[in-house]
Amino acid sequence: MFKQYLAAGILGLSLSSGIQAEEISGINPVLSDRFNFKLGALNNNVSGTVKATKPPFPEVDVDLEDDLGVKGNDLDVWIGFRWRFSERWALNASFNRFDSSGDNVVTDSFNWEGVEYPVGALVTSNLQADAYIVDVSYAFIKQDNKEFGGGIGLHAFDLSASVDGAIQIGDLIEPFASDSQELLAPVPNLRLYYLHAFNPKVSAHIRGGWLSASYEDYDGAFTYAAASVEYRFNPRFGAGIGYQYTKVDVEHDKGDGEVTEFDVEFDGFQAYLTYSF
Repeated sequence: MFKQYLAAGILGLSLSSGIQAEEISGINPVLSDRFNFKLGALNNNVSGTVKATKPPFPEVDVDLEDDLGVKGNDLDVWIGFRWRFSERWALNASFNRFDSSGDNVVTDSFNWEGVEYPVGALVTSNLQADAYIVDVSYAFIKQDNKEFGGGIGLHAFDLSASVDGAIQIGDLIEPFASDSQELLAPVPNLRLYYLHAFNPKVSAHIRGGWLSASYEDYDGAFTYAAASVEYRFNPRFGAGIGYQYTKVDVEHDKGDGEVTEFDVEFDGFQAYLTYSF
């Protein structure tokens, strides 16, 4: 379904771009670039809970750090893209990944996909989260040194968590469980942004988004906030630093008491290079 929405959106924008665009201007290239690409790294921290409930066990939130030993603080790739197809309209897209593993000794028993993990069990886990953002934005206010606008789009999360359990008996370690859960959830989002150029080389960008939605057996909420400062070495090349926060809470109710949920927060600093034309 997400791919269908994305294809439809790109087709609509391609058709609209056939109309002659107005002349774009601004004291800084960031306000007038037709195409802009960003490539960088994001130092992600993670916190929150996951669950994979299966009868006859009750729903239990499994803490990423306390129960699974996943602490985050990994350096991950971040990619951004913007296409201004008219004076005020733009297509924005980005991708970032979080991937971290952990191990722990269970101090408070929990269940995962129909298996009880008792106190004293050895648990090894992995959490991976790929985030894809695609939206269309419109500048309500556009001046030579600033731009304020909003947009609507999709924020798709490809979330997966694996949990392996073992019991140590003397010098022997006996595995007793291994399971992986994956959840692909496209969550609609509304966003606002403010772009300010201090001079021809330095600019700042603040943006945020939120939306909560339910679809069939999925229920999701999404919050996003970011801020960055960028320096242009010349009209085409630049570099920036920033901070990004994302919270996603997505639940899939499979029926008959089977529930998978990711309630996770990501935040961290980013650094990137940018190229425009």
